[in-house]
Amino acid sequence: MKVGDLITWCNPRERDKSEFKGYGLVTCAEMMGTPGYKRLWLIVKWSNGKTESVPQWLLASRVKVISESR
Repeated sequence: MKVGDLITWCNPRERDKSEFKGYGLVTCAEMMGTPGYKRLWLIVKWSNGKTESVPQWLLASRVKVISESR
């Protein structure tokens, strides 16, 4: 995942449910964590089709890419 990707949120604990939670645009992607265990975190600006929320941090493993940026 990289800046500019369009993503949707998914809960890894509820893989069988395909409920649409809205979509978001990745505005920043950084590897963070301890030196021995780093994970990709994203800053995502969310929209539900009507309103937008403030950008928020989200673990990359909890999102699914809808459309990749070029």
